Amino acid sequence: MKRTILYIIVSLSIVANAQNVKPGMNAPPITVYKWLKGKPVKEFQRDKIYVIEFGATWCGPCSAAIPELSALAGKYTDKVIVISFFVMEQMSHGQNPYGSNVERFVKKRWDQMNYTVALDHREGTMQHAWLKNAGQTGIPFTVVIDREGKVAWTGNNIKQLDEVIHTLINNH
Repeated sequence: MKRTILYIIVSLSIVANAQNVKPGMNAPPITVYKWLKGKPVKEFQRDKIYVIEFGATWCGPCSAAIPELSALAGKYTDKVIVISFFVMEQMSHGQNPYGSNVERFVKKRWDQMNYTVALDHREGTMQHAWLKNAGQTGIPFTVVIDREGKVAWTGNNIKQLDEVIHTLINNH
Protein backbone atom coordinates (compact mmCIF):
# COMPACT_ATOMS: atom_id res chain seq x y z
CA MET A 1 0.00 0.00 0.00
CA LYS A 2 2.79 2.45 0.89
CA ARG A 3 4.55 1.73 -2.42
CA THR A 4 1.35 2.38 -4.36
CA ILE A 5 0.79 5.71 -2.61
CA LEU A 6 4.42 6.73 -3.17
CA TYR A 7 4.16 5.74 -6.85
CA ILE A 8 0.98 7.81 -7.24
CA ILE A 9 2.57 10.83 -5.54
CA VAL A 10 5.70 10.61 -7.70
CA SER A 11 3.60 10.15 -10.86
CA LEU A 12 1.41 13.14 -10.01
CA SER A 13 4.50 15.23 -9.29
CA ILE A 14 6.00 14.37 -12.67
CA VAL A 15 2.73 15.17 -14.45
CA ALA A 16 2.35 18.45 -12.54
CA ASN A 17 5.89 19.54 -13.46
CA ALA A 18 5.68 18.51 -17.11
CA GLN A 19 4.98 21.34 -19.49
CA ASN A 20 2.66 20.28 -22.26
CA VAL A 21 3.69 21.39 -25.69
CA LYS A 22 0.34 21.94 -27.33
CA PRO A 23 -1.47 24.94 -28.77
CA GLY A 24 -2.31 27.59 -26.19
CA MET A 25 0.38 26.52 -23.72
CA ASN A 26 3.50 28.55 -22.89
CA ALA A 27 6.51 27.45 -24.88
CA PRO A 28 9.20 25.64 -22.89
CA PRO A 29 12.55 27.41 -22.54
CA ILE A 30 15.31 26.98 -25.08
CA THR A 31 18.46 25.24 -23.89
CA VAL A 32 21.28 24.69 -26.32
CA TYR A 33 24.45 22.64 -26.24
CA LYS A 34 25.91 24.58 -29.14
CA TRP A 35 24.76 27.18 -31.65
CA LEU A 36 26.05 26.13 -35.06
CA LYS A 37 24.73 28.84 -37.34
CA GLY A 38 22.83 32.11 -37.09
CA LYS A 39 22.06 34.38 -34.19
CA PRO A 40 21.61 32.58 -30.84
CA VAL A 41 18.15 32.85 -29.26
CA LYS A 42 18.18 32.83 -25.47
CA GLU A 43 14.47 33.45 -24.96
CA PHE A 44 11.39 34.18 -27.00
CA GLN A 45 10.86 37.87 -27.70
CA ARG A 46 7.40 39.37 -27.76
CA ASP A 47 6.16 40.34 -31.19
CA LYS A 48 8.27 37.68 -32.92
CA ILE A 49 7.00 34.39 -34.32
CA TYR A 50 9.27 31.37 -34.02
CA VAL A 51 9.38 28.19 -36.06
CA ILE A 52 11.23 25.53 -34.09
CA GLU A 53 12.04 22.48 -36.22
CA PHE A 54 13.43 19.32 -34.66
CA GLY A 55 15.49 17.06 -36.88
CA ALA A 56 18.62 14.92 -37.11
CA THR A 57 21.46 14.27 -39.54
CA TRP A 58 20.25 10.71 -40.16
CA CYS A 59 16.64 11.75 -40.93
CA GLY A 60 15.85 11.91 -44.66
CA PRO A 61 12.62 13.95 -44.30
CA CYS A 62 14.52 16.38 -42.05
CA SER A 63 17.11 16.96 -44.78
CA ALA A 64 14.33 17.36 -47.34
CA ALA A 65 12.84 20.16 -45.18
CA ILE A 66 15.96 22.36 -45.46
CA PRO A 67 14.83 24.20 -48.62
CA GLU A 68 11.33 24.74 -47.17
CA LEU A 69 12.73 26.16 -43.92
CA SER A 70 15.10 28.44 -45.83
CA ALA A 71 12.24 29.67 -48.01
CA LEU A 72 10.14 30.48 -44.93
CA ALA A 73 13.06 32.27 -43.27
CA GLY A 74 13.58 34.33 -46.43
CA LYS A 75 9.92 35.11 -46.97
CA TYR A 76 9.27 36.28 -43.40
CA THR A 77 12.69 37.76 -42.61
CA ASP A 78 11.56 40.50 -40.24
CA LYS A 79 8.66 38.65 -38.63
CA VAL A 80 9.71 35.02 -38.14
CA ILE A 81 12.78 33.39 -36.63
CA VAL A 82 13.41 29.86 -37.88
CA ILE A 83 15.50 27.56 -35.69
CA SER A 84 16.45 23.99 -36.49
CA PHE A 85 17.40 21.88 -33.46
CA PHE A 86 19.37 18.74 -34.06
CA VAL A 87 18.14 16.14 -31.56
CA MET A 88 18.48 12.38 -31.18
CA GLU A 89 22.10 12.52 -32.32
CA GLN A 90 24.03 9.59 -30.93
CA MET A 91 27.52 10.12 -29.61
CA SER A 92 30.12 9.52 -32.28
CA HIS A 93 32.31 6.46 -32.01
CA GLY A 94 36.04 6.72 -31.64
CA GLN A 95 37.83 10.03 -31.19
CA ASN A 96 35.08 12.25 -32.61
CA PRO A 97 33.57 14.58 -29.99
CA TYR A 98 29.82 14.84 -29.44
CA GLY A 99 28.15 16.81 -32.23
CA SER A 100 30.97 16.62 -34.74
CA ASN A 101 28.68 14.76 -37.16
CA VAL A 102 26.14 17.60 -36.90
CA GLU A 103 28.84 20.22 -37.44
CA ARG A 104 29.97 18.41 -40.61
CA PHE A 105 26.34 18.12 -41.79
CA VAL A 106 25.70 21.86 -41.30
CA LYS A 107 29.04 22.88 -42.84
CA LYS A 108 28.26 20.81 -45.95
CA ARG A 109 24.82 22.50 -46.30
CA TRP A 110 25.83 25.94 -45.01
CA ASP A 111 24.62 27.85 -48.07
CA GLN A 112 21.32 25.94 -48.12
CA MET A 113 20.45 26.54 -44.45
CA ASN A 114 19.44 30.18 -44.26
CA TYR A 115 18.27 30.08 -40.67
CA THR A 116 19.54 29.49 -37.16
CA VAL A 117 20.83 26.00 -36.31
CA ALA A 118 21.48 24.50 -32.87
CA LEU A 119 22.53 21.21 -31.32
CA ASP A 120 20.67 19.71 -28.39
CA HIS A 121 22.54 18.55 -25.30
CA ARG A 122 23.86 15.00 -25.28
CA GLU A 123 21.25 14.22 -22.62
CA GLY A 124 18.45 15.35 -24.93
CA THR A 125 17.27 18.38 -22.94
CA MET A 126 15.30 19.93 -25.81
CA GLN A 127 14.12 16.55 -27.01
CA HIS A 128 12.57 15.81 -23.62
CA ALA A 129 11.23 19.29 -22.89
CA TRP A 130 9.66 19.74 -26.31
CA LEU A 131 9.15 16.46 -28.16
CA LYS A 132 8.39 14.19 -25.23
CA ASN A 133 6.04 16.76 -23.68
CA ALA A 134 4.27 17.04 -27.04
CA GLY A 135 3.78 13.27 -27.07
CA GLN A 136 6.16 12.88 -30.03
CA THR A 137 8.66 10.09 -30.50
CA GLY A 138 9.78 10.87 -34.03
CA ILE A 139 11.13 13.61 -36.22
CA PRO A 140 10.82 15.84 -38.11
CA PHE A 141 8.56 17.73 -35.75
CA THR A 142 7.83 21.44 -35.81
CA VAL A 143 6.47 23.84 -33.22
CA VAL A 144 5.32 27.37 -34.05
CA ILE A 145 5.47 29.92 -31.23
CA ASP A 146 3.26 33.00 -31.48
CA ARG A 147 4.02 36.59 -30.52
CA GLU A 148 2.90 35.95 -26.95
CA GLY A 149 5.34 33.06 -26.41
CA LYS A 150 2.60 30.44 -26.67
CA VAL A 151 2.53 27.32 -28.79
CA ALA A 152 0.39 28.14 -31.82
CA TRP A 153 0.84 24.95 -33.86
CA THR A 154 2.60 21.60 -33.76
CA GLY A 155 3.00 19.05 -36.51
CA ASN A 156 5.21 17.32 -38.98
CA ASN A 157 3.79 18.62 -42.25
CA ILE A 158 6.13 21.41 -43.26
CA LYS A 159 3.85 22.28 -46.19
CA GLN A 160 1.33 23.71 -43.66
CA LEU A 161 3.79 26.16 -42.10
CA ASP A 162 3.35 28.94 -44.62
CA GLU A 163 -0.41 29.02 -44.00
CA VAL A 164 0.06 28.87 -40.21
CA ILE A 165 2.57 31.74 -40.25
CA HIS A 166 0.47 33.80 -42.65
CA THR A 167 -2.53 33.41 -40.32
CA LEU A 168 -0.51 34.41 -37.24
CA ILE A 169 0.89 37.49 -38.96
CA ASN A 170 -2.50 38.65 -40.26
CA ASN A 171 -4.39 38.01 -37.01
CA HIS A 172 -2.25 40.39 -35.00
